[in-house]
Amino acid sequence: MARGSRRQVSCVYIFRKCWIEEVALGVEASMKAFIWVAKRRSFEFPRGFLERTRERGKIVEWAPQVQVLGHRAVGLFITHCGWNSTGEFVYGGAYALLTHLW
Repeated sequence: MARGSRRQVSCVYIFRKCWIEEVALGVEASMKAFIWVAKRRSFEFPRGFLERTRERGKIVEWAPQVQVLGHRAVGLFITHCGWNSTGEFVYGGAYALLTHLW
């Protein structure tokens, strides 16, 4: 994904792990671009997920969250409701799906 090349509100930003298989399959079915912040060793994605979503998804161990959430392409932020994350998505103006089950 080239920087700034996405339409407004056209991708999903996922932070940490939560119901990995369900979230991964939902993101895949949505056909939306995504950035998923996750330490790869902390869990495994469903078989074939990485290959099937390679063209529109990016999985990283760290991202500059304030800058990502402030990007016009981010349409949804799935987060654990931590104080920093909450302040950052409010500041960035992103919609968020809040869950406390990490």
